[in-house]
Amino acid sequence: MFTQSTPVDLTHPVYTFIRQQIAQNRIPELSGGVSPFTYSDIQRALSTLSKVNSLSIQEKRRLDLFNIEFDTSQIREGLTAFWNKETRKNFSKQIFSFDTSPHHLLTYQDDQLVSWVEFQETMRWWNHNKSTTGFHSDRMAVHGEFSNHLSFYSDYTLFRLKYKNALADVQMPSEFKQGHRNIFDEISMIFWDLSQASLVYNNPIIDIEFSKKQIYWGFSPRNSPIFSNQVLPFTYIGFSKRYKRISVTSIHGALMPIFPTRRDTLIHDKRLAAHRFNWFVNENILLSFSEIVIYARRHVEPGYILPLNFFWSEEHTLGDRDNVLMAFEGKWKPKPGYEVYGTLFWDELSFFNLFSKWWANKFIFQSGFYWVPQSKFNLPDLRIEFTVARPWVYSHNDSLITYTSANIGLGLPCGPNSQLLFLESNWWLSPQSLWTVSFSHLKKGTGLGSNPTDNYNHRDSSLDYNTPFLMGEIITSNIVEIRGNYRFSFMVEGFIQIVYNDQSDQSYGRIGMILNL
Repeated sequence: MFTQSTPVDLTHPVYTFIRQQIAQNRIPELSGGVSPFTYSDIQRALSTLSKVNSLSIQEKRRLDLFNIEFDTSQIREGLTAFWNKETRKNFSKQIFSFDTSPHHLLTYQDDQLVSWVEFQETMRWWNHNKSTTGFHSDRMAVHGEFSNHLSFYSDYTLFRLKYKNALADVQMPSEFKQGHRNIFDEISMIFWDLSQASLVYNNPIIDIEFSKKQIYWGFSPRNSPIFSNQVLPFTYIGFSKRYKRISVTSIHGALMPIFPTRRDTLIHDKRLAAHRFNWFVNENILLSFSEIVIYARRHVEPGYILPLNFFWSEEHTLGDRDNVLMAFEGKWKPKPGYEVYGTLFWDELSFFNLFSKWWANKFIFQSGFYWVPQSKFNLPDLRIEFTVARPWVYSHNDSLITYTSANIGLGLPCGPNSQLLFLESNWWLSPQSLWTVSFSHLKKGTGLGSNPTDNYNHRDSSLDYNTPFLMGEIITSNIVEIRGNYRFSFMVEGFIQIVYNDQSDQSYGRIGMILNL
């Protein structure tokens, strides 16, 4: 089997399946909170799970489908194209069938190389505040590997949004995070694109990668305070190594300092360095420590590239002019089916003033509980999280080195000066259909200190020793979301999403189809 170190999209239902099996102690932790998973990660997890005897009939069917989908060893020798006679002959049978492995647009394999090309067409109809519009995308991705060591990945997506009224009234979907938009008034369409790529060299000493792809660090699958994939993928150089019970991941990349940008403005360099250390104490306990630094207006700092160097000390040596942030996390499985996890993320704090209202106690505390019931009953799982984010966390007195990319926060989606109670439940209605229901009770403070781009030099100094956990006018929101998908085959998938926010009395929904080749 080839070692495929190319990523799998974070929205794929296999993530929910694997998280449930990890909670049940049927497979070990894959990456210690680092996502996205790679094809190799998933292949190893599914291979381990195939030897487990306690799976229910429903779980065995889901496992069989994922085993077929991610089994790259079935790629034939030589070049196979979607338009080949044999492939076209079986096309009608495979539109609504899982009997054979997915047919890609192109595949190739010899004794040195395995590669395949995917094409995905997604058609969405998006309703936002009683206005319905078309929102579609075309995606082309190339995966491959040379000689079981060098993996390569390239992914390009073109988005198209139809608008009806004035451009100023257009509400952009969540898929648009930042970047340039091409607007064509004559056809009332907005176009934007997204590119991702990766080169990974795997060897027994250390894995090295040069990538531009999604990054997510944390035990919470949707609300991580560390990296939550809220910004466009940024380019970085990364190193990783796992030895027995210890793993290290390190990245050094470039962020977008501001947005929007103009050709006649000076764009300063803005860089990020981060490393994460995981200690797999035993099969039930995992401890993690992450350290991140943001710096700008100069060339690459060699001390921030060295994975084992402590950034906190290095930043002091360099003159205490950068933005260093740290996080400590833990996960414990007291018994199969139960997980308890927590995160303490701090931008700055004083342990002597930890329980005081000192303004510079800029930290986020998150605790979570995840329950996966016995599989034989096919019941939904349940996740409960509570997150508290102090005012001014992520901010800095130098507006260029805030914890952002293009003015969008890298961490907790609801940002500083907030409290979030989050509940989520996943239910497999069938091996091909996953439904998710979530509820968010959000309290969000207002004013300075509520946005990671705020400059804390502008704070009200009279509150320096009396800054509450929530300050300003408190806005309370209750958000309900329902998501569902049904896979007719590896080629055809349908999905639906409905969201309602009672604070703004706004709702939106989308329904669509995905064609995979």
